[in-house]
Amino acid sequence: MDYNNETEEEYVFRQGVSLRIHEPPEIFEELSKILTPTHSHKKGEFCKTMKSKWDNDIWILDSPLSQECLMDEHLEWLINIIKPHQEYFDEIIRKGVKLDVYISYSSDCETGGFSINSSLLEYFCKNKITLEFSVIFF
Repeated sequence: MDYNNETEEEYVFRQGVSLRIHEPPEIFEELSKILTPTHSHKKGEFCKTMKSKWDNDIWILDSPLSQECLMDEHLEWLINIIKPHQEYFDEIIRKGVKLDVYISYSSDCETGGFSINSSLLEYFCKNKITLEFSVIFF
């Protein structure tokens, strides 16, 4: 095989992060005074796309950065959003509110992947914020 004549394929790499607060819904209004969610819903509200009622409560803030940005860029954006309100987030975590960062990665390249800088991971670990990963190859 002549590797010099190979055509370079363009692969799709999509990356993003979301801050998610799961139950209790009582804090959604309080939290929305600090940050505007990208999406929120309460258990029992009707979901038009699923044509059924939601079976959970959730408040979500998605990264506004392009999906082509590196994972570290999305995470740095999120840390910069959380830091000014760190005391508030520490307080709700202490109260047992389930808070996590949803990390999504998808690609049509089976050898694709992403990395996360250790200092960013350290921030989330230090602040007891769970990272949840979704990795999809299509």
